[in-house]
Amino acid sequence: SSFFDYNTRNGQVDTSFLSVTGLAYPLWCGLVDGNRPLSNEIVNTLMTNLAQDGGVVSDDLRNNVKGFTGQWDWPAGWAPHQMITWMGLMRLGYLTQARELASRWVRLCLKTFQVYDCLPEKFDVVHCTSRIDVEYGNQCSEKGEYFGWTVAS
Repeated sequence: SSFFDYNTRNGQVDTSFLSVTGLAYPLWCGLVDGNRPLSNEIVNTLMTNLAQDGGVVSDDLRNNVKGFTGQWDWPAGWAPHQMITWMGLMRLGYLTQARELASRWVRLCLKTFQVYDCLPEKFDVVHCTSRIDVEYGNQCSEKGEYFGWTVAS
């Protein structure tokens, strides 16, 4: 189960890919409060499809069928998505999953800080690296640069 994008032009729901916004945000904002079967399904889908070695990826691989690597696409992971995912999981009592995902992200940030002396805006959470080649580059990926939301995470 997930929440999906809705195309207002053609009136269709796009179920061709899963995203952190369709899975974690409903947990975080209380959209599934009181519906344990639905929240269990969403958490299982999130952990099965988006949880990677370095944290939560923005969307699943199916979104990258044309070979285009947009900055929000697989394999990118962003600090705001990580924090919203952890808070949503904790809010509904999924503490084990929240701790596991937070640990993965923090390990990736720490490794990047130790090796490159930077904390960039996004990471390749699949391959656990800050060296990610996407549109618009990767802000604060040079030595001595630190991106605010990554530092906050």
